[in-house]
Amino acid sequence: MDIEELLKENKYEEALALLENDNSLNSKLFKASILLNLGRNDEVISLLNGINTIESCVLISRAYSNLKQISKAIETLEKCTQRFPYSHSIYSELGKLYESQSDYETALRYINKALEIIPISSDYKFLKAKILYFQGNYEDSSFLLGEILRLNPKNLEARIIRASCYYNLGLRMDALAEINRALDQDNNNSLLHSLKGMIYYETGFYKLALAEYKITIRNGGNSEDLYMAALCSYLLNYYNDALVYIDNALTKKTEPKYYALKARIQKALGKLDEAKNLAKEVIAMDKSLTEIVRDLL
Repeated sequence: MDIEELLKENKYEEALALLENDNSLNSKLFKASILLNLGRNDEVISLLNGINTIESCVLISRAYSNLKQISKAIETLEKCTQRFPYSHSIYSELGKLYESQSDYETALRYINKALEIIPISSDYKFLKAKILYFQGNYEDSSFLLGEILRLNPKNLEARIIRASCYYNLGLRMDALAEINRALDQDNNNSLLHSLKGMIYYETGFYKLALAEYKITIRNGGNSEDLYMAALCSYLLNYYNDALVYIDNALTKKTEPKYYALKARIQKALGKLDEAKNLAKEVIAMDKSLTEIVRDLL
């Protein structure tokens, strides 16, 4: 069995054994790649020490990154740009690293350098679109994502981010169209159902919103999904259901606004003393919620 067949079957140790006596550059790079997959990051750094190629820089940087030594990962790549100033892959790796550290301005600078060298790269355009999204530049991000989706309509992540761009731009119907296209690919995606639920809620379609939040909850939804299900149920006068949802939300997270909604639900159920006492607790927790519960006092 050759190395490629071993790797296809995830037989990494056997692949390493075949390369043991081969000290050529290609062999070392191949070994390092396998070691990286095995999480043996220190061995990657040791094996490639003193080797100055684009591939070795990338592998060493990824090893440092896996070890949470981000500054060393960045330093390795930035030194490499001095030796290989036209290496788009180095700039792209730097873009990813800075993006992972939420330094979007620097990340964008490096990904733009990569795109100057390979302007047609969909991968680099996608990374740029994500960075623009995180910067809050939803218009430019959605435009780039449109280009990416024309080339690859099955890019689910791109479609999800574009839907979120449209939502943040206030283009709810465009967001809804993207969400529905994405759901055709992955109908169990909780993030999509949650965003769809929010759009329905904000446009007053509470039954439709509740249906979406029920899906997210079945898929293991978070406390905010439960809160929104409780809120929609309350607005639909489904008070008993609302109480169940808000109690479940509070088992996951104790947010003052959750207690405020619970107080309103208690009042709707005729539990006036409980509602009044809880309203007092809400104000003690967060005075900004006073107006929401004032009428319960």
